[in-house]
Amino acid sequence: MNLKNEMDIIERYYLYNRVGNSDGFAASIQDLQQHIDLEIQNYEPGTRICHWEIPQRWYLDSAGIYDTSGKPVWDLTRHPLAVWAYSQPFSGTLRKTELKQHVFTNPSHPTRIPFRFHMMFRHWEKDWGFSMPHQTFEALADKTYNIIIKSRFTKEPMQTFTYESKGKSKEVVLIVAHWCHPGQANDGLSGAAVGIKLIDELKKKNHYYTYRFIGVPELIGSMAYLDLLTHSGEADALKAVLGLNFLGHKDSMLLFKSIRNRSRLDDYLYDTLINSGISFQSLKFKELVDTNPALTSKKNGIPPVYMGGGTGDEAPFEAPGFAIPTTALTRKTPYPEYHTDADNPSFVSLDHLSEARAILMSAIDILEQDWIPIPKFKGLPCLSHPEINLFKRPLRESGMPRKDVDITPEIDYHQLSTYIIYDFDQKLSVFELSRKYNLPFNIMKAYLEQWEVKGLLKRSRCPMIKHNVE
Repeated sequence: MNLKNEMDIIERYYLYNRVGNSDGFAASIQDLQQHIDLEIQNYEPGTRICHWEIPQRWYLDSAGIYDTSGKPVWDLTRHPLAVWAYSQPFSGTLRKTELKQHVFTNPSHPTRIPFRFHMMFRHWEKDWGFSMPHQTFEALADKTYNIIIKSRFTKEPMQTFTYESKGKSKEVVLIVAHWCHPGQANDGLSGAAVGIKLIDELKKKNHYYTYRFIGVPELIGSMAYLDLLTHSGEADALKAVLGLNFLGHKDSMLLFKSIRNRSRLDDYLYDTLINSGISFQSLKFKELVDTNPALTSKKNGIPPVYMGGGTGDEAPFEAPGFAIPTTALTRKTPYPEYHTDADNPSFVSLDHLSEARAILMSAIDILEQDWIPIPKFKGLPCLSHPEINLFKRPLRESGMPRKDVDITPEIDYHQLSTYIIYDFDQKLSVFELSRKYNLPFNIMKAYLEQWEVKGLLKRSRCPMIKHNVE
């Protein structure tokens, strides 16, 4: 099977039991390696990083709840969510009342299998259990059941994987998504699929920056990768991070800007979204979002329900000691299918995934083309001189509109040339100047390239962190 698009990736890997350090996670990466030239990073169990501890590799061979005749009433074959991640081995007989302590259900969605993820972030907890639809557990007779969980732990490493498109520079824009949510199509895997196909697209282009996608176990994978780069001396090469998640369902997009809005990608993505006409919200770094503002209000007496901002994976990169400007792109969450077995490929759409990738690609195009114009002159150049010939007559002369206008009426290049000259010492980029003068980026870029051709300006590459930050 060729992974031609994002849906191919999602459909192939969502049912792998992709718990952070597990045989399912490792197997999915090994399979993906047959399709793309990824690199695998290994992290030894027991390694401690800022109080995160790399867990041992978890193997789940079989697991089930059986009645006294040996008939399974619930087992691993139902779905990857059917058994809690990192469950300890167990064999015993329990009554339903005792079993209840080891069964996770969600009465709000009684027909769905909920995702019990707690031990993925608390590896020191030693427990076991099952997730099942609430109505399934309620229907179980109040009698004795045999429980068998055949799991084991080994000292094999936790893994992340990277897939990159090399640029002229060793400076890296890192694109991060988690690969660790078993049985989930939109949560985690949609962002990873978009990131992988974005790299595929970039490989067909010439570009300055190196773009690198990384698939991680959520949070701990990002921390482990940063620790790896720190020890290898490569952490300083990371100039910006893009976190991706929840991109496959039908809802408005959410743009979470970097701390103090200091990443240029914040602005490039914002303008791209504005120009696309797509419904979106622009938010601060990890800003909480009211999931239903029409319902929750003081008037209705219903307290707001907030969803934590961003994708999760971007958090370590902005943390103290690294402070890498990090932007996140998602769609509005939570959705009714969130963290249940209903988050499956039928819930996501290739159109929505492709739309997200197109937005990202357009923003990256601006990043690659933006530059800071540096004046090569002192004083006021005579733009009408034949050697320069950049003078444009004003749209109005002697207070009257001209009848022989030979330029686009919407753009007064005379006014632009009169005032923009005083911005050159401010080290504003072409994009920032286009914003200031309310012009499309491509129009401003083409105009300043005329000045460059005439020898009036030279280019300076834009630093990833903006000159003026909030």
